[in-house]
Amino acid sequence: MADPMTFHSILYEAQVDRAQQETSEAPTFFGDLNLDQIVAGVTAGKDEYSLKPFFYAPLHNVDAIQYRHEVLRDLERETLFTQIKTFERNLRHMREHLAQAEKLYYSG
Repeated sequence: MADPMTFHSILYEAQVDRAQQETSEAPTFFGDLNLDQIVAGVTAGKDEYSLKPFFYAPLHNVDAIQYRHEVLRDLERETLFTQIKTFERNLRHMREHLAQAEKLYYSG
């Protein structure tokens, strides 16, 4: 059993669950149910995170589903959600600064 303090993913309780689930293609029924439009709306403007595959991966294990529900319940707490949004915004700014720094050079 893994150390309870070891963090693998906010979406998967165990790293092995993630490796078994990843897929880059939407299931064939997504278009029929307009789920492709929902995923496009939810992930709009966040292409650098490659979020769509997470929506395509089915959960077959009850424990994995319960874990995901617990995460979503946690995210319903306004304080936590605000902190996560702030963290995300700061990471985005950091990536922008790093990209800018790569373009700069000193010719001394």
